[in-house]
Amino acid sequence: MAIGDIKQRLSILTVLQHYNLKSDRNHQIKCPFHEDDKPSFRIYADTNTFH
Repeated sequence: MAIGDIKQRLSILTVLQHYNLKSDRNHQIKCPFHEDDKPSFRIYADTNTFH
């Protein structure tokens, strides 16, 4: 299965929920890719993307 197929089948919120990651009221979480003191990982549910 290709990454594009996975992205079409699953929403980003579903993937985050699987890993027990919940965004705050500003749709941000602490970045899972590096040490982070404050939320900096922005979730865009309407476009199924992040930054």
